[in-house]
Amino acid sequence: DMVPFTVIASDFKEDFDTSKYHGKAKDLVREYAKLKALDVKEKYISGLKQNQKEIPAKLVLIIGCDTVVEQDGVILEKPTCESEAKARLLSYSNRSHSVISGVSLLCLGCSSDDAGVPIVNLIHEETFSNETKVTFAELNEELVEAYIQTGEPMDKAGGYGIQGFAASMIRMVEGCYYNVVGLPVQQTSALAYKALLPYLDKLDPESGERN
Repeated sequence: DMVPFTVIASDFKEDFDTSKYHGKAKDLVREYAKLKALDVKEKYISGLKQNQKEIPAKLVLIIGCDTVVEQDGVILEKPTCESEAKARLLSYSNRSHSVISGVSLLCLGCSSDDAGVPIVNLIHEETFSNETKVTFAELNEELVEAYIQTGEPMDKAGGYGIQGFAASMIRMVEGCYYNVVGLPVQQTSALAYKALLPYLDKLDPESGERN
């Protein structure tokens, strides 16, 4: 069966000075991912306390993620305008760059006391990064301008979405494709399973209380 999940948006502001992370994109995305996950953790706990209802799950896994593009040691996030998107895309022409994601896993054990007050303990924490090399084909201004008009580059790290129209401009991908989309699915799944496994046999298999 599909594991039930809830999307909780983090309010963490991604406003670090990226110039201090020249050549250290992995450090930045790991920090961002962890801070996003911790923010969601506090939101989740606050929601439990406010609702004062039955704990919806005894085991909760929070996944925080952040993705950037790194080229020549410089971190490239979402473009702020079309001219920036154009310059960035043209800089990819016939070149390779790295797409780096940071992922943070927080495993929470949840219960309640005799008065129904939620008790939440952090029982596992792990943060990692994943890097994929992406090589673009030769690009020209006409092609790049047409791509920008789709609107796709403006809300994507690095200014493109490999799962969209940009696929036609990419010559080669070395590493995890889904990492470029925004989450290294296989690595995340494997580490999440490893983290949760010691606790799964402690849950009632008939209750469905797994999250």
